[in-house]
Amino acid sequence: MNAGCRVPQVSVVMAVYNGEKYLRQAVESILHQTFTDFEFIIVDDGSTDTTPAILDAYHDPRIVRLRNVRNLGLTESLNRAIAQARGRYLARQDADDASYSTRLEKQVYFLQAHPEVGLLGTGYDIMDANGCVIGQALPFTDNATLQHTLVRRNCFGHGSVMMRQEVLARIGGYSHEVGSLEDYDLWLRLAECTSLANLSESLYAWRRHSSSVTGRADGRLCERLRCIVLRRMLARRVEPRPGVPGWAPEDLAAARVALAVSAALLEAWETARSALQEAWQLAGDWLRAGAFAEVVEEGMSIASGGIGWQPMPTTCGQLLSCLPCGAKPRGVDALMRRLYRHAAFEAHVRGQPQQVRQAAWEYWRRPLSLFTDCGMASIWLQSWRRRTAGDQGAVY
Repeated sequence: MNAGCRVPQVSVVMAVYNGEKYLRQAVESILHQTFTDFEFIIVDDGSTDTTPAILDAYHDPRIVRLRNVRNLGLTESLNRAIAQARGRYLARQDADDASYSTRLEKQVYFLQAHPEVGLLGTGYDIMDANGCVIGQALPFTDNATLQHTLVRRNCFGHGSVMMRQEVLARIGGYSHEVGSLEDYDLWLRLAECTSLANLSESLYAWRRHSSSVTGRADGRLCERLRCIVLRRMLARRVEPRPGVPGWAPEDLAAARVALAVSAALLEAWETARSALQEAWQLAGDWLRAGAFAEVVEEGMSIASGGIGWQPMPTTCGQLLSCLPCGAKPRGVDALMRRLYRHAAFEAHVRGQPQQVRQAAWEYWRRPLSLFTDCGMASIWLQSWRRRTAGDQGAVY
């Protein structure tokens, strides 16, 4: 159905491909918003399940349906929806998530009160495949912190955002060249021409499950795409702008360290070495004082979701060998201990006793570790237990 000729304030855009399991909850979470002046553009990306039939059951005049003859992917589908959008503001919604009832109302109110902000996200709950809340993401809210952080990692929940159409039109839509990191690339481009914000309140529920885009992501592919996104951003931000959030020498140095981490995880050592050299030239003293270890740990923590913790200590050690001559950043020993601890516990969960003992030894032989960590001592002792036929409760 067409939403009619009256121009709505908000265009909500959503793409769905074989989303029958969670689609009703996503659609109804938008239709039941307290703010009602919107159009809801839904792109069926060539679904072969009951998605079309589910959408047929809705007769709300605010719904605008588009259908791709074949599956084109999320980026193409979202760009098609954006091209059809008429609202002053453009809001995202994912087909396996849910928006809480006051989300649109509070985002519109904020954007009307803050005309300098062009990209606005919210805090969000994390739910499992069954809809049970298992966590919460409370992101940074102010423009300066978001700009500083965004050059290193994504700090917006994709489905929670609302953007100004006029700002989005200036930079174009989602890029086809960055795969599943299309949102991160878009935020970085938006950050170069508008202010950013997040509402601290959780107004969205993001579902974590194996068939979602995030759940299907391949770790190494994500790192390759992250390299592309960061390189594109650094190619645009050639000269530092001291005092400008996101453009200061420290920000561009941090982005290069983040690039080096992704390159190291791909064993692209020349890229890592070159990025670290440039980073040290931009803000060597700042990195040496502890920022280097902080950015490396942050990058490895992000990558661990797809790659795991066990390769991280070795990769970090090799990354340290790529540092410029004479660079001696603080906090590296403590970082290596934390990485070995993560690796040991991951091996414990996976039932790999030999790997537990190897990681525990590396952890303990470093200064100050000794045997004071009760958790590590416990899994180390368990790693020596022999499993027997009657030992039902044993880890190994």
